[in-house]
Amino acid sequence: METSETVVLCPNCRWSAQGANEQELKAAKDYHALYECPLPKTSSELPRALAS
Repeated sequence: METSETVVLCPNCRWSAQGANEQELKAAKDYHALYECPLPKTSSELPRALAS
């Protein structure tokens, strides 16, 4: 039986992660977007724009 792996990519830079646990991958991508990504975070700025 094969285990399927999911690959997650950052739309702003070359960061990627892969694994079988989609929840952990989503958390890693969210952390990268908030704290590590060197490029503008267009998607993460959307909630702030909606709140104002």
